[in-house]
Amino acid sequence: MRFRAFLFVAATLFLLGAPCAKAFPQRKVVDWIADLYAAQASRISKGETLDESELRTLFVPELAEIWQAAHRHGTPAVSEEQALDAFFGWKVSPGTKVSFTAVSQVLGTAEAPTLLIDVVVSGTPRRIVLDAVESEGSWRIANIAYDEGEDFISFERKHARP
Repeated sequence: MRFRAFLFVAATLFLLGAPCAKAFPQRKVVDWIADLYAAQASRISKGETLDESELRTLFVPELAEIWQAAHRHGTPAVSEEQALDAFFGWKVSPGTKVSFTAVSQVLGTAEAPTLLIDVVVSGTPRRIVLDAVESEGSWRIANIAYDEGEDFISFERKHARP
């Protein structure tokens, strides 16, 4: 009788714990960001652009919709001084020498962390603040603030067209 009770309790705990185990991403957010920024640095340095569908999957749905509205009719017409790379900030165009240095979680919760990201753009260190959220078992970007100028969501919202 005790053995059956033990099995029942163990099975119940397993079934209750299974959905919770899938609620959080398997990867730590700092590892996800480190891999993302290293890949983006390589992409920019090679003069490559990120595919729209790949970019959209990195953002929370609301931010992806704003980005899509801003780019619906092509990239917004801005000068090189006003050009914004989503990951590295202002004055970063394909072919610019960029590198990822470090990332650390500084604020927020386990489900919605705020991270500091250190990068180097054309030999100049920059610090980026990124808000991430857990969404359906993976990480998504909620916003990115750069060491100067507007944050990502403000820039894209300004250029969004109906």
